[in-house]
Amino acid sequence: MTSPIASSQLNVTVQPNHEVMSMDTFDYQNLQKAAAIATEQHTLANFMDAPTIAYVSTQLQIHQSRVKIDENVRLVLAEMIRLNSADAMTTMTDGITQAANTYYCSESFRVTNIIDEKLFRTYYSAVISLQDRHAGAPQEKIKEMIDKLVNNLGKHYKNPDQTQYQVREIQTIVKAMPESGRRTLTMFLNQVSEARLRLITHIASCNNMKMLKDECLSTTKDKRGREGDEYNSMRNKRLDRDKQPVEDCNHCGKKHAPPCSLLTHPDCNPDSNITWSESDKGKAWKEKGHDTLQPRQLLNGHSWENPNPFHLQPKSNHSKQHNHGNRNNSNNFRRHHNR
Repeated sequence: MTSPIASSQLNVTVQPNHEVMSMDTFDYQNLQKAAAIATEQHTLANFMDAPTIAYVSTQLQIHQSRVKIDENVRLVLAEMIRLNSADAMTTMTDGITQAANTYYCSESFRVTNIIDEKLFRTYYSAVISLQDRHAGAPQEKIKEMIDKLVNNLGKHYKNPDQTQYQVREIQTIVKAMPESGRRTLTMFLNQVSEARLRLITHIASCNNMKMLKDECLSTTKDKRGREGDEYNSMRNKRLDRDKQPVEDCNHCGKKHAPPCSLLTHPDCNPDSNITWSESDKGKAWKEKGHDTLQPRQLLNGHSWENPNPFHLQPKSNHSKQHNHGNRNNSNNFRRHHNR
């Protein structure tokens, strides 16, 4: 004979308990109460009447939820809690709008946006929050959100028309990466992280070679307008550079006097202490059938234009040919004049 206590527990466990939640009392708090007492043996009929169960089924369908109405009751209750939470009440259209309003450059405009770790973490957190909020979004909506994020790279949130060129370089690298590699927001963040690391590595290489200080000087004055110590100092540096012996370059695999004009190339060897043939990039280019770095091509087959093609290069053959042509013209003029 069953004891009164056991009978009471049995009633609580398996008997319908519609007073917990009906169409009149269906809300976020009651869903939480139902989930707190749900067990493996329960079904939705233990907590909801028929109209409420039909309503839940409709909600799962319109939100294109992966959870089905006939699954474990705790899964269904957890999904309804998520769909009725404050974060999840936004529609998928709102998700695309939120992505369109998410910018990497979310602080005051400055040129250190790439290497600013705090700023990068802020952006990373914003995209993760976007992903958590729209975890149930269909793939086409996720793609639209990612496309919005990619388009926003390099723009500033206070003035979208203002280009942030360092972050724009991240956008360029990400766009060149396979689109299949960013099917989710997490995968998109992985590509952004990789692109950012590439650029930081190149910046560090330039700093180590004192390129930014010694070779990347820019001025608004014409060369003929430079006078005094500044002009003489820069002239002496160029002369010293041109006197350096031609040798195998570890950055590109070609023979030339330093510095290498392809340091900004995404697929150069950034480590000057590793020979080109032993470097990861050198081996990758070798597999592509090239013994040296290709100046206008990326490993993935896309074309590439050097953003700084002139100020990093030693004296070019073009200049020598130009000067040689001038000398020939002068000689021709003298021969003609002396006839």
